[in-house]
Formats: sequence, structure tokens, C-alpha cells
Amino acid sequence: MRIDSLQLFQFRNYKNITIKFNPEIIVLHGDNGVGKTNILESIYVGTIGKSHRTNDT
Repeated sequence: MRIDSLQLFQFRNYKNITIKFNPEIIVLHGDNGVGKTNILESIYVGTIGKSHRTNDT
């Protein structure tokens, strides 16, 4: 699967954002608490259908 862009609306700390990914390499960097893991979680939720933060199976 290749993800070219990601649109988040009211997901964790993102109110409304569209992220376009470079097809060759992706590096997420930034200070602690700015939302890097939230981007990864949104991709996980979109593909698996549930958050890794839940105990529900």
C-alpha cells in the first residue's frame, strides 16, 4: 500500500490538516508532544480499524 496524502479532521491534536507524503522517503521529526505518533496512529486506525491504545479485541 502506498499513501500519497493523509487528511485528518478532529483526530487527537489535529483539528484539520492535510499532509502530502514524498513517495521516496518519509521522516517524521519534531519536538515531543507535537503529534508525530498521532500521524502514525491515524494511518493504523485507517488500515486496521481500531486504535493501538485500546484493549478491545
